[in-house]
Amino acid sequence: MRHSFYQLREESLTTCTRPFNARGSIVKRCPQCHLALFACLCPWQITRTSGIRFILIVHRKELYKTTNTGRLIADLLPESTSAFLWSRTEPDAQLLTEIAHPSRRVVLLFPESQANMGEKQPDKIATPATKKEAKHEKPLTVILLDGTWKQASRMANLSGWLKNIERHPIASSSIIENQNNYIRKAPQKYQLSTAQAAACILREFNDSQNANLLEHYFSVFNQHCIATRRNVTPTISDSHNVLTQAKSNANDTTA
Repeated sequence: MRHSFYQLREESLTTCTRPFNARGSIVKRCPQCHLALFACLCPWQITRTSGIRFILIVHRKELYKTTNTGRLIADLLPESTSAFLWSRTEPDAQLLTEIAHPSRRVVLLFPESQANMGEKQPDKIATPATKKEAKHEKPLTVILLDGTWKQASRMANLSGWLKNIERHPIASSSIIENQNNYIRKAPQKYQLSTAQAAACILREFNDSQNANLLEHYFSVFNQHCIATRRNVTPTISDSHNVLTQAKSNANDTTA
């Protein structure tokens, strides 16, 4: 499915002045997921819907990385995810429209550097307007800055058009995994990938089923990335089996 992230990448490639070659470019890759054909991720993709919307604001360098995890959110929730290229001074008009949507509560997951970021502190950085809306009855839209932690911090601090958006911390305490199994390792445990951050939000706002599926999909993605790098066929894991069962259940429902 050519969802918003892949469309954004294709549009950006048309403006490149030289061919883009990913790391390990001699490997024959799937044109969709860009992993090696023998480790293609596409068969494990499952499509779901959610009442939570995600806006991916993508750093240009992140857009072409085969290890990018923001696209996993769009894979799982294509109808609930939109992707835009970051610009400090000229943000996309449609992006500004979505951010200003009057019928939705829009929050920005801000990349804090404090080690206690995983502890939920909803009122600490909320705007005055947010404090008045204790029940938060509006449906939620979450802005994710898709880049390295350094890039995301820069994107947040330099984008004046994000200045008045409510900032929300990530309750990451529910994710406990060995980062040795990750294709990209963060220097601090609380520094989650874009996909993990989205899973935390889904779980925090009572969409645990999609949160679980996204975490399993993230796990499979890491396994397939490592397999591509090592030039070996991925081993079927418990996460593969969970996704297979979810796809089977979805097919039974629509049959």
